[in-house]
Amino acid sequence: MQFSRIRKALSVTVTSAMLLSLLSTGASSAFAADEGGGEAAAHSIEASVGQGNWDNLYQNAHVAQNSSYQASFWMKGTGTITLDVKTDDWSADVASQTFTATDEWQQYTIPAVGTGSHDYLTFILSDRGNQQDTIYLDDFFFGAAGKENKLLNADFTDGTNNWDGLDGSPVYSLNDVEDHKGAPPAPADGLDENGLVDELSDISKLYEHSASFGIDSSNPNQFGGDDGRLSRGSAAIGEDVFAVYKTDYDVTSISADMYYWDQKPYTDLEVSVSTDGDIYSPIAVDKTDFGGAWRKVNYSSYELPEGVRYVKFTIPGYTESEQDWAWAAQLSRVVLNNSTAGVTADPPTGTLTGATDITLTSKTPDAAIYYFTDADPAAKLYTAPIHIEGYTKLYAHAEHAGKEDSFTNIFTYYTAAEQKVDTYGQLISANFATKVTSDQQLLDDNAADEAYYGSLVAPERDSYGGLPGSKEQYGLEEKGYFNIQKLDGKFVMVDPDGNLYFSVGVDGTGYDGDTFTQVKGREHIYQWLPDKDDPAYSSAYMSGNQDNFSFYVANRIKKSGGQPFNDADFYNESVERLKKWGFTSEGGFSNPPSADQLADPFPQVKFADLPSGDMIGSTGLFDIYKESAAADIAAKLAEEGVAARKDDPLIIGYFFGNELPYQNFRSVFTAADPSAQNATKGALIAELTAKYGDIETFNTAWETTFTSFDDLRGAAMPVTSEAASADLDTFLEHYLDKFYSTITSEFRKVDPNHMMLGDRYLVNTMNNTDIREMISRVAGKYLDVLSYNYYTYDLDMNRIKKMSELANKPLIFTEFHYGEPTQGLTGGVRVLDNEQEKGEAYRNYVEKAAASGVVVGAHWFEYLDQAATGRWFQGYNGESYGIGLLNVADRPYKTMLSSVKETNDHIYDVLLGSKQPYSFDFGPGRTERNSNNQTNIPKASKPMVIDGAKDAAWPTGETLSLGDKDRVLGSQNTDVSADFNLAWDKDNLYIYGHVKDPTPMQNAYEGFDIWNGDAIELFVGPEFLDKPGALRVSDSQVILSGTGGFYWYNNKDPQPPINTVVKADADGKGYAVEAAIPLAGLNIADAAAGRKMKFDIGFDNGEGNNRVAQYLWNGVDGNSSSRDKWGLAQLVNGAGGGSGNSGSGGGAGVPGDGTVVDAANAVITPATPVLDASSGEASVSIPASAFSQLPASSAAVTIQVPQTVGATGYVVNLPAEVLQTAEQTRTISIETAAGKIEIPSDMLKGVDLHGAATVAIVIAAADTSKLGDELKAAIGSRPVVNVSLRANGEELPWRNAAAPVTISIPYSPTPGEAANSEHITVWYIGADGKPEPVVHSAYDSASGTVQFQTIHFSTYAVAYVEKHFNDVERYAWAKNAIETLASKGVIEGVSVNSFAPAANITRADFMLLLAKTLGLSADVNGNFADVLQGSYYYEAVGIAKALGFASGDEHQLFHPQASITRQEMMTLTARALVKLGTLKAGGSTVSLERFSDRADLSAYAAASVSALLDAGLIQGSSGKLNPRANTTRAEAAVFLYNVFHF
Repeated sequence: MQFSRIRKALSVTVTSAMLLSLLSTGASSAFAADEGGGEAAAHSIEASVGQGNWDNLYQNAHVAQNSSYQASFWMKGTGTITLDVKTDDWSADVASQTFTATDEWQQYTIPAVGTGSHDYLTFILSDRGNQQDTIYLDDFFFGAAGKENKLLNADFTDGTNNWDGLDGSPVYSLNDVEDHKGAPPAPADGLDENGLVDELSDISKLYEHSASFGIDSSNPNQFGGDDGRLSRGSAAIGEDVFAVYKTDYDVTSISADMYYWDQKPYTDLEVSVSTDGDIYSPIAVDKTDFGGAWRKVNYSSYELPEGVRYVKFTIPGYTESEQDWAWAAQLSRVVLNNSTAGVTADPPTGTLTGATDITLTSKTPDAAIYYFTDADPAAKLYTAPIHIEGYTKLYAHAEHAGKEDSFTNIFTYYTAAEQKVDTYGQLISANFATKVTSDQQLLDDNAADEAYYGSLVAPERDSYGGLPGSKEQYGLEEKGYFNIQKLDGKFVMVDPDGNLYFSVGVDGTGYDGDTFTQVKGREHIYQWLPDKDDPAYSSAYMSGNQDNFSFYVANRIKKSGGQPFNDADFYNESVERLKKWGFTSEGGFSNPPSADQLADPFPQVKFADLPSGDMIGSTGLFDIYKESAAADIAAKLAEEGVAARKDDPLIIGYFFGNELPYQNFRSVFTAADPSAQNATKGALIAELTAKYGDIETFNTAWETTFTSFDDLRGAAMPVTSEAASADLDTFLEHYLDKFYSTITSEFRKVDPNHMMLGDRYLVNTMNNTDIREMISRVAGKYLDVLSYNYYTYDLDMNRIKKMSELANKPLIFTEFHYGEPTQGLTGGVRVLDNEQEKGEAYRNYVEKAAASGVVVGAHWFEYLDQAATGRWFQGYNGESYGIGLLNVADRPYKTMLSSVKETNDHIYDVLLGSKQPYSFDFGPGRTERNSNNQTNIPKASKPMVIDGAKDAAWPTGETLSLGDKDRVLGSQNTDVSADFNLAWDKDNLYIYGHVKDPTPMQNAYEGFDIWNGDAIELFVGPEFLDKPGALRVSDSQVILSGTGGFYWYNNKDPQPPINTVVKADADGKGYAVEAAIPLAGLNIADAAAGRKMKFDIGFDNGEGNNRVAQYLWNGVDGNSSSRDKWGLAQLVNGAGGGSGNSGSGGGAGVPGDGTVVDAANAVITPATPVLDASSGEASVSIPASAFSQLPASSAAVTIQVPQTVGATGYVVNLPAEVLQTAEQTRTISIETAAGKIEIPSDMLKGVDLHGAATVAIVIAAADTSKLGDELKAAIGSRPVVNVSLRANGEELPWRNAAAPVTISIPYSPTPGEAANSEHITVWYIGADGKPEPVVHSAYDSASGTVQFQTIHFSTYAVAYVEKHFNDVERYAWAKNAIETLASKGVIEGVSVNSFAPAANITRADFMLLLAKTLGLSADVNGNFADVLQGSYYYEAVGIAKALGFASGDEHQLFHPQASITRQEMMTLTARALVKLGTLKAGGSTVSLERFSDRADLSAYAAASVSALLDAGLIQGSSGKLNPRANTTRAEAAVFLYNVFHF
């Protein structure tokens, strides 16, 4: 191998590690392993692998953007090593492969590493093996084939310089003995003297050239580092640019590289030759396309006519229509005689019918050919045909002395079994009813479409989609543009005609971009692809980048009988369909044509993008402190023509970004900035300088060691203290204020008419409570509407109402969807089981949004399904979600769309309150979790051996078992579950997880994306156990891959090592992960028994290339950005246990009577009940010894009574002492088939039991025979139970207001009842047989029970009550609240059919309602002077006085008949909630300052009103509180309804 000679002659650095530049021992040609000079490498790296150290040897390399590199190294020995290429911040993998050493030096290569938009990548050798071995490494290479090695000191001739990970490494060390020896230096005349290489940095080697030309040296990173290319320069339209070479020898071969901008179809380079320089003849050339954003194409010929001495290269001229693209073709490099012809294969790339022998040849005589495959990455010299069977990717290049090596050709062979996608873009593996199987079916769809779409009738709307006549009916204002107004206290959008408008839209209207997929390099997986030159399907290949193909577009061409696909026609057809389905606007990323091509105008949302030059690198955040930021924004707005569209009434408003990653602000603002280009970091430093004054004070707070504030600019600023965290939170708020104010100011200068809609917040960003509320508070000052890509199952009304309240602006949901897998696609951000569920979930989402009073639009993402093999711009692993309204064959999802149309057609009925919003039960794993699990982690007696097996050394402890009930994300799979065991010692937290999974150990990711496949997730918060919100500085999230490997999130750089081993189950249906996680990495330095921490654990289920479900012990899918839902763990010396959803761990005691006690989980299971056949009662007894086995810390004890056949009731005998504690120390939950009773331990405090040592709690079906006929008819078949207390065999009356009991009665509602479950309630039936409503009762769909609280035992019946009044129809905003509270018995009408909503409510009546709403009780020993005993409100007012939240006036008068003002209502309620401990007492009253009538609020009310504002219970109206206005009955009902649900 002759690289040393080659590069000396060219004065350019090259290494022997050029792609596939390998030769087996004994080959006729040798390799030089060094970089120039030909000296053999003096050192290698010795690696002691497989000891569990997980060490890395790495170097950052400066790379050219959008280039294809190879990564390689030489190795010998025994063992394995992993070669990774990562982004320079280690946040994402670019390439990764594990290699096994042999006893001879071999070169190992990753042949194609795309650099993308990166300027730096990190080359890493990583020890991840499990077997202890020794290997030797040498002569690393990273760069473009045949180009400069981007690694410094790649052969270690300069010792360890330039490499990180060697100092102090237990794995890597410098070795002076085992060295990869290259060939002796080649002669200085490496290339054939009768040849030429021209890098075209200038024109010095040209014999002749056109008058017009250019040498372009810009952006070498875009051209593989090439800093000189021949371009068209100033050539005129139609003028060719040419270059001629003249030689003194015959030219026998030609090779030339061109670059073409991939957004412009290119015209081939023309090559002609001459023997005399007068007459030129064109020649045929071979063309090899390497792709890329700047597409590299090689033109070559190795069969020239004899006697050629002149070679002419012509870049063809361009037409007038192409003049903006004159620069888009550039000649990069020319080689005459000094190139080796590339390798051809017989058979070429294609489908195999069986085992095949592949013959390799090169047109260069006597060239040596080298090859390797994906399966065997060690390169070999080709000597005989290569035998392959099945799918094979073969890489080959040729070498010849005196010539440059050829480029590498890639040949792909496959069988039909490798095909994944059929002729119509559908997955072959998926079978579904609407699957297309012939072109004729597509043609037949035209008639089917005509019938289907013809049957749809669009709802009556005005020209913009608004509600006709609503302007006059509701007094809305016509402003000529879309705008926000208030209607009955709710935010509403109003269209240009002044009518009520709700934007139900679809993202990607008229946009087919997400149906394109990258087919280049994997053509074998598709049953059919048309020829790229076939004009019939030209539009199905992406314009300017034919690597990407759309089966949707191809199917539309077939469906139309061969008509070309037209974007304008597609948009207009899409709008016509959307209107029939009831949609009122397009959404983001839509593709409307110019106004003259619009068939039917449709409201639009637009993007006003930020200037890309002001972004902080590639972080996605804007450098708003840049001095020219405002001017740059203004220039960008001008460039995008915003001012020209300011009078367009069809535009709803503008976004200025999408999903800006504010959650990354800390790493972005604190990153090293040695060139002082990040003005925002400069502003941060200035703010810190002003705050701290001197560097010593700063260092103390931030726990750093800087010598001056000047040092902060060029260094990374670690955020490892709470002070640092707080400072950055403060700065973020300042940044956001400047950001939003600047953008809005510049926008308003050019467009005062349209709304600013913000930047479409990312759901993960907004899962961070602190950031969410900060953004809402700040952005609300400047935006008209907050846009939110709110992907969720059910809406979190508290969240969105809080956002609106903080912003005092409405929200628009700019992206949401639900995927489902029935057509084989991978689902979506939120996944359901089928199309029917998808439609119902749409109804639930959109209708609840419309009814909320704070949301003015919801946009489905997106119009079409994504490509089955992923979106084109995400490579081979792109999103492939089944989320469209139509599939790849243009067939609508009719089942889903029937639900969509039902919602859209009646959206204004829902918005106005005349129709209740639809409610869908998402089931397990798809609702907000309220679990509060705790566990104890036992101490290990000695350090654990990590081998993937749970052996006897593991201490006894609780097993945390996770199944479908713990699924927080993704689709259901009952075959997937996991069990976890935990342990600790002074150094480590140990985890053993066993996952049952029919498709185990599928995870193709490392680094930041490691979560996107089979993996274990761990969350640990060692401090601030009572603090919710964003992750603290000391918190950790750790993910352990199901294929080996780990990644730490949240301030973990460098990554602490973890010893982890993965072991597959023998049956292939599961795997185990065992790991020792260093406590130091978890920021736990004080491990000891009793140490508590916030804690959660779970696992991810991966299939193919993606995670399809996530399971968590306690938390939710937002765990990674918010610690709100983490559970609690405690280190203990003995056996573990807790209150989590555990398995069988912890051990169980069995008293002599057969009672089983699971002490770890505080569960008592009595022996089989004894059935009394005459009464139907099944009795059990729990001995005192059972309770004595429980830890004193068990706050919740469960008694699980076995179900008994024939039993109609259950009697549970308990020691009286366990219910007579001085104060509540625990809750005892008695679970029976008849119902569940949750009893506080002080239930019987002060109760005379007449000396009984044992009491019985009884729950049984009640005898309804004595109930009146009217009552029996009202109850129907719903359950009626009697709950009682017995002592000494006699029933004892029990009432204790200080110790309420919670009862749950099993009940299966009818579909109608389930849809209106707020009306399911409970009646208490007294001795007189008359029912009284139990206010605090509700149906819980998750448990299938009706739950209620009571302070006395009696007979209770489940009931369904719908109460309606004739005079509330015009009070749509209050109707539901009034009728729900009336149904529950909280509120009553003034007559049977009248409520008098507009009438003022008195102080007495409000106090009565408040007492009922909150379930207030107290001993009344006196009252106000003007509250007479015997009055209907006497007890309610007396309770308020006894509890101390009603004090009367200075004369101790209550004025019960006076109308209550709004501030009085709010003050009394807030004080009551504070007394109950459900509302935080008011402190700061800053939140009141935004109201214009703040001065009207009395001093006594300020703190209470502020507390209600902070809690989201009130929000004001039109910027006012109206504190002194009287409260109407309707207003009181709505307020109390909110309080009831607080």
